[in-house]
Amino acid sequence: MRQVFMFMMCNNMFKSDNLMFTSLKSVCHVCKNAYKLSDEQVKNGIISFFEGYNMGCGEPMSRSYIEKVLIPAILNHHTIDIKLADIILEGVNF
Repeated sequence: MRQVFMFMMCNNMFKSDNLMFTSLKSVCHVCKNAYKLSDEQVKNGIISFFEGYNMGCGEPMSRSYIEKVLIPAILNHHTIDIKLADIILEGVNF
C-alpha cells in the first residue's frame, strides 16, 4: 500500500477526498476479492497507506484517527471503480 500511496501522490490523486476515498475503496475491494485478503489485511494496508501519507504532513494523523475515522470512511465509501483500481495496481506492479 505504500506503493499505492506513491502512485497516487505522483498522479495528483489527493486533490479531493472523494477521489482519494474512491481510489482506496476500489483498491481494497479488488485486493480483497481477487487476492482473497482478509478484513484485517485490508485494514493493515490502509494503515500502511496513511503512514506514508503522514510523512508529508506537518501534523501527522494519529493511528487512532486512522483506525476510528478514516478506515470506516474508506470501507463504507459509496463508490467503487474497478478500472481505477486496475490502473493503480498495474502502476505499482501488484
